[in-house]
Amino acid sequence: MKIKNLILVSILILISAWSCGDKKSKTEKQDEHLIEIALNIANYSKDYIVATCNEQVDTVKVGEDGKYLYSTFLGQDSYLEIKIGRKRVLIYTKPQAEMQIKVDVQDFHNSLKFSGDYAEINNYLAKQSKLLFDAKPASENFIYAGDYSTFSNSFKKYDDESKNNLNKFVEANPNFEDFVILEKERQKLINTILYLSYYSPLVYTEQSDEALENEINSLINSTDKNNPKLLCLRIFYEYAETLIPYKLNLKYREAGIENIDDAEYINDYFDLIGELFSESEVYEAVFYSGLKSFIMYYGAESVSEQFSKYEDFSVNREHLSELNKIFADYDKLKPGKPSIDWEFPDKDGKIYSSKDFAGKYIYIDVWASWCGPCVRESKFYKEIATKFKGKNIAFVSISVDENKDEWTNFIGNENNNIVNLWAGGWNNDLCNFFKINSIPRFILIDKNGLIINANASNPSGDIEEVLNNLDL
Repeated sequence: MKIKNLILVSILILISAWSCGDKKSKTEKQDEHLIEIALNIANYSKDYIVATCNEQVDTVKVGEDGKYLYSTFLGQDSYLEIKIGRKRVLIYTKPQAEMQIKVDVQDFHNSLKFSGDYAEINNYLAKQSKLLFDAKPASENFIYAGDYSTFSNSFKKYDDESKNNLNKFVEANPNFEDFVILEKERQKLINTILYLSYYSPLVYTEQSDEALENEINSLINSTDKNNPKLLCLRIFYEYAETLIPYKLNLKYREAGIENIDDAEYINDYFDLIGELFSESEVYEAVFYSGLKSFIMYYGAESVSEQFSKYEDFSVNREHLSELNKIFADYDKLKPGKPSIDWEFPDKDGKIYSSKDFAGKYIYIDVWASWCGPCVRESKFYKEIATKFKGKNIAFVSISVDENKDEWTNFIGNENNNIVNLWAGGWNNDLCNFFKINSIPRFILIDKNGLIINANASNPSGDIEEVLNNLDL
């Protein structure tokens, strides 16, 4: 496993947060804990939105009046998130709050407006989200900059405007002290993620810089990472999942290690959680989040030892119950278990099913045209397919693009020994069976329809060596 490829960073989630507060069953109808949010959404084609609060995810259907009404129970002030298509809205609220949201999907950040309770706070958060969106952090002028000065200029411009927005909010709203304390920490987390996202890939290169590492270390130390109050922010978990690989890379570089076995890396990762996050509640939450991330990317079998350790110390019954269910579900994805039957159309509408490849090995690529890592892997996928042309193996590329035109425009008329199919989204038998929550995802099936690896190596990795060892 290449060390430089182990950073679990998602810039797209920088503006989102997880909720905090006491969970309340909807059967415990206590009006003093009820909140209601009414949403008026223009130019939105779907009939539902997704709301996340206190680790509870609710699908909210459109009402007869064309509006969406979300209600839930809170024990204390909380952050929650509403997902409208691919866009996310971060919301701060308190028990008994009633608020209204108005937004046009075609001009999302410019049109997003709050009214009702805590509108001042949420309009401020919307402004900060727009600022980060407009800064285009996932660009060559920011975290992918070729030199530090380009990154530094972009970061300084963003940071200065962000602080200016906060200062103006504080001047206009002097009575929200608790929110401001939390918001300052949230901004520190975002800033640390931006710096680590830029610099982490450079740790093993000639561009590594001791002075910059000292600056980053100061930024890391400025965050109150053992404060349980930060657990209400989803961005805190993004911070942890960016910080831990960075610290590990520094450790490996110092030891002269450039490559490391997967199992050893995972052990080191979870050991470091204990070193960095010493407060018990924070430690449990970050460990749990780490387990879920590794399961999502590498499958449950990758962290079975760590889950046993978690069972020994965790007293969080909900987390334990959830993880036990996940591990039970992943049992059907072990090597040697039968794969599921599936069928999807090609660009001309011809239906292909898994049965069409009976007697052949199948190397499946699940991807989308809008996914940057997927597009980068597609070049290697084509190369592998060409190398194994004429062998007893099928290369099947399955797109989860919701827009068919975007998919067909991307693939063009290429063949390259690849069968290109369109799933039309994530909700299908293949994605549900293999628990595909992130892409690209590669799956290797044997000629008898049995799973070889539900999380197979990427084309840019060692898959060629794996395929050469098969009876093709």
